[in-house]
Amino acid sequence: MDILSQGITEEIYQNLYMGSEREMMWHCNADPRFSYHTYIPENYREYKEKKLKLISFVHGTGRTIEWYRSLFKDFADKNGFAMIFPMFPGGLMDKNDFNSYKLLEYNGVRYDNIFLAMIDELAERFPIDIDKIYLYGWSGGGQFVHRFLYVHPERLAAVVIGAPGRPTYIDPGEDYYWGIRNFQEIFDKPFDIEKIRKVPVKILVGEEDTLYVGESKWGTSRMERLINLRKNYEKNGLNVSMDIIPGIGHKGHDDIKSKYVLDFFLDVLSKQNNQTTTSDFPCNFNFTVSNMNRFNQGIDHG
Repeated sequence: MDILSQGITEEIYQNLYMGSEREMMWHCNADPRFSYHTYIPENYREYKEKKLKLISFVHGTGRTIEWYRSLFKDFADKNGFAMIFPMFPGGLMDKNDFNSYKLLEYNGVRYDNIFLAMIDELAERFPIDIDKIYLYGWSGGGQFVHRFLYVHPERLAAVVIGAPGRPTYIDPGEDYYWGIRNFQEIFDKPFDIEKIRKVPVKILVGEEDTLYVGESKWGTSRMERLINLRKNYEKNGLNVSMDIIPGIGHKGHDDIKSKYVLDFFLDVLSKQNNQTTTSDFPCNFNFTVSNMNRFNQGIDHG
């Protein structure tokens, strides 16, 4: 019980907190080891019958959140979106681990389900439609979001996969994480290609994102691997498009990346709702410690 908020009027509440509850870090009640940041438009009380839509950015290895919250604010205000930014801390499983969340499951922790619990908690506080979310992640976040697409396609309105270094391909001949042969064993549900085909997908990569990131039949750079991911998706009938962003590599230029993301979401939203919107944007694989160490090794951690 919040003792300091008991017995005060709505006017006093607003004068005391000045909207801080709309932009803060919340503890995840389902698992207190995790937290999430939020942004809720100031006029959210107007969205009681027609609820706010939800957009989420999943951080990369560096756990950067605040910059994207600032970049997306105008979009959220003008188009009726709430925003949630999950935080999956490094060093949780062991002191050197910063990758496990990217896999969705590790040592019994289901990061995808924790993310969904965060969304449920947010919807208990604010009028948000959480049936279908707009999901984006870059680098390590790109790893999380495209695997989330595989496990929970029914929860997505659209997804933007930004430059993951080690994608999971729709390859039934190879175990997770490169393929999906043992997908059901890990996630306790079948790989539902028909549901996945219904989700609009955008793949993004920088034109100069060509550094060597290890050996794989899918390529040795993010550029090669993502071109092959697009081809893999097309071969399997997914609703996918890809943009190679000119003049940028892997790091930085978040404002440019975000323009591509929000334009894609606006296009999806317009097609789904037939309305005008505006942006004005300035397989058997056991995850043992040795397996995770191999995942942590190499140039690319995203």
